[in-house]
Amino acid sequence: MPATIVPTTFNQVKNLIAQLDNRIYHTKELLDDEPNQIETLKDNGNIVGFGVHKRVKGQELINYTNENYLDEDAPPTSFYNDVDPNASYVWIEILDIIDSDQKKGYGRDYVDWVKAQYPNQRIYVYPIKTVEFWYKQKFVSIGNDTEWVRYI
Repeated sequence: MPATIVPTTFNQVKNLIAQLDNRIYHTKELLDDEPNQIETLKDNGNIVGFGVHKRVKGQELINYTNENYLDEDAPPTSFYNDVDPNASYVWIEILDIIDSDQKKGYGRDYVDWVKAQYPNQRIYVYPIKTVEFWYKQKFVSIGNDTEWVRYI
Protein backbone atom coordinates (compact mmCIF):
# COMPACT_ATOMS: atom_id res chain seq x y z
CA MET A 1 0.00 0.00 0.00
CA PRO A 2 1.39 3.45 -0.86
CA ALA A 3 2.41 5.77 1.93
CA THR A 4 0.14 8.66 2.80
CA ILE A 5 2.04 11.96 2.80
CA VAL A 6 0.89 14.30 5.55
CA PRO A 7 2.25 17.87 5.69
CA THR A 8 2.66 18.87 9.33
CA THR A 9 4.59 21.27 11.49
CA PHE A 10 7.90 20.22 12.97
CA ASN A 11 6.68 20.79 16.53
CA GLN A 12 4.05 18.08 16.01
CA VAL A 13 6.70 15.42 15.36
CA LYS A 14 9.75 16.75 17.22
CA ASN A 15 9.48 14.33 20.16
CA LEU A 16 8.91 11.37 17.87
CA ILE A 17 12.00 12.25 15.82
CA ALA A 18 14.07 12.43 19.00
CA GLN A 19 12.82 8.94 19.95
CA LEU A 20 13.87 7.60 16.53
CA ASP A 21 17.43 8.81 17.02
CA ASN A 22 19.20 5.68 15.77
CA ARG A 23 16.52 4.65 13.27
CA ILE A 24 16.65 7.58 10.84
CA TYR A 25 19.72 9.18 9.29
CA HIS A 26 18.91 12.89 9.64
CA THR A 27 17.77 12.98 13.30
CA LYS A 28 20.43 15.45 14.43
CA GLU A 29 19.95 17.66 11.37
CA LEU A 30 16.18 17.75 11.87
CA LEU A 31 16.46 18.54 15.57
CA ASP A 32 19.08 21.24 14.98
CA ASP A 33 17.41 22.95 12.01
CA GLU A 34 13.76 22.51 13.02
CA PRO A 35 12.21 23.05 9.57
CA ASN A 36 8.88 24.87 9.59
CA GLN A 37 7.24 22.25 7.42
CA ILE A 38 7.90 18.53 7.39
CA GLU A 39 5.99 15.78 5.66
CA THR A 40 5.34 12.58 7.55
CA LEU A 41 4.99 9.39 5.57
CA LYS A 42 2.40 7.06 7.05
CA ASP A 43 1.17 3.56 6.36
CA ASN A 44 -1.92 2.35 8.20
CA GLY A 45 -1.56 5.30 10.57
CA ASN A 46 2.04 4.45 11.51
CA ILE A 47 4.81 6.88 10.67
CA VAL A 48 7.31 5.22 8.34
CA GLY A 49 9.42 8.24 7.40
CA PHE A 50 9.89 11.97 6.98
CA GLY A 51 10.57 14.33 4.12
CA VAL A 52 11.49 17.99 3.85
CA HIS A 53 11.28 19.82 0.55
CA LYS A 54 10.98 23.45 -0.42
CA ARG A 55 10.88 25.78 -3.39
CA VAL A 56 14.08 27.76 -3.65
CA LYS A 57 15.86 30.15 -5.93
CA GLY A 58 18.97 28.74 -7.54
CA GLN A 59 21.09 31.11 -5.48
CA GLU A 60 19.95 29.35 -2.28
CA LEU A 61 21.17 26.01 -3.68
CA ILE A 62 24.45 27.62 -4.68
CA ASN A 63 24.88 29.17 -1.22
CA TYR A 64 24.07 25.85 0.45
CA THR A 65 26.64 24.07 -1.71
CA ASN A 66 29.25 26.72 -0.97
CA GLU A 67 28.62 26.45 2.78
CA ASN A 68 28.37 22.67 3.06
CA TYR A 69 29.87 20.81 0.12
CA LEU A 70 32.44 23.06 -1.50
CA ASP A 71 35.84 21.57 -2.16
CA GLU A 72 37.84 24.71 -2.82
CA ASP A 73 40.44 22.71 -4.75
CA ALA A 74 37.79 21.28 -7.08
CA PRO A 75 34.61 23.40 -7.13
CA PRO A 76 31.56 21.69 -8.67
CA THR A 77 31.63 23.47 -12.02
CA SER A 78 28.89 21.30 -13.52
CA PHE A 79 26.57 22.20 -10.64
CA TYR A 80 27.20 25.92 -11.09
CA ASN A 81 26.57 25.54 -14.83
CA ASP A 82 23.32 23.64 -14.21
CA VAL A 83 21.75 25.99 -11.66
CA ASP A 84 20.51 29.41 -12.72
CA PRO A 85 20.75 31.64 -9.61
CA ASN A 86 17.52 33.42 -10.53
CA ALA A 87 15.39 30.40 -11.46
CA SER A 88 13.03 28.60 -9.07
CA TYR A 89 13.58 24.97 -8.20
CA VAL A 90 12.34 22.35 -5.80
CA TRP A 91 14.89 21.00 -3.34
CA ILE A 92 14.29 17.76 -1.51
CA GLU A 93 16.46 18.46 1.48
CA ILE A 94 15.64 15.37 3.55
CA LEU A 95 14.04 12.02 2.85
CA ASP A 96 14.34 9.52 5.68
CA ILE A 97 12.59 6.19 5.93
CA ILE A 98 12.72 4.40 9.28
CA ASP A 99 15.22 1.54 9.01
CA SER A 100 12.65 -1.21 9.55
CA ASP A 101 10.42 0.28 6.82
CA GLN A 102 13.02 0.70 4.10
CA LYS A 103 12.74 -1.10 0.76
CA LYS A 104 8.94 -1.04 0.87
CA GLY A 105 8.42 1.76 -1.66
CA TYR A 106 7.78 4.58 0.80
CA GLY A 107 10.68 6.69 -0.47
CA ARG A 108 9.39 6.29 -4.03
CA ASP A 109 5.91 7.31 -2.83
CA TYR A 110 7.33 10.53 -1.37
CA VAL A 111 9.30 11.38 -4.50
CA ASP A 112 6.24 10.73 -6.68
CA TRP A 113 4.19 12.96 -4.36
CA VAL A 114 6.72 15.82 -4.66
CA LYS A 115 6.84 15.41 -8.45
CA ALA A 116 3.02 15.61 -8.56
CA GLN A 117 3.05 18.79 -6.44
CA TYR A 118 5.44 20.46 -8.90
CA PRO A 119 4.84 19.07 -12.40
CA ASN A 120 7.49 20.01 -14.94
CA GLN A 121 9.62 21.61 -12.22
CA ARG A 122 13.30 20.79 -11.87
CA ILE A 123 13.99 19.04 -8.55
CA TYR A 124 17.41 18.83 -6.90
CA VAL A 125 18.74 16.42 -4.29
CA TYR A 126 22.15 16.02 -2.68
CA PRO A 127 22.17 12.28 -1.96
CA ILE A 128 24.37 11.22 0.92
CA LYS A 129 24.46 7.43 0.53
CA THR A 130 21.49 6.84 -1.73
CA VAL A 131 22.41 7.83 -5.27
CA GLU A 132 21.18 4.51 -6.72
CA PHE A 133 17.75 5.16 -5.21
CA TRP A 134 17.58 8.55 -6.92
CA TYR A 135 18.62 7.07 -10.26
CA LYS A 136 15.68 4.65 -9.95
CA GLN A 137 13.42 7.70 -9.48
CA LYS A 138 14.66 9.04 -12.84
CA PHE A 139 17.06 11.61 -11.38
CA VAL A 140 20.31 12.14 -13.26
CA SER A 141 23.81 13.19 -12.29
CA ILE A 142 24.65 16.71 -13.35
CA GLY A 143 28.36 16.07 -13.64
CA ASN A 144 31.23 14.00 -12.37
CA ASP A 145 32.48 16.79 -10.09
CA THR A 146 29.41 16.94 -7.81
CA GLU A 147 27.06 14.64 -5.91
CA TRP A 148 23.98 16.70 -6.77
CA VAL A 149 21.34 14.96 -8.90
CA ARG A 150 18.25 16.42 -10.53
CA TYR A 151 14.94 15.46 -12.02
CA ILE A 152 14.02 17.11 -15.39
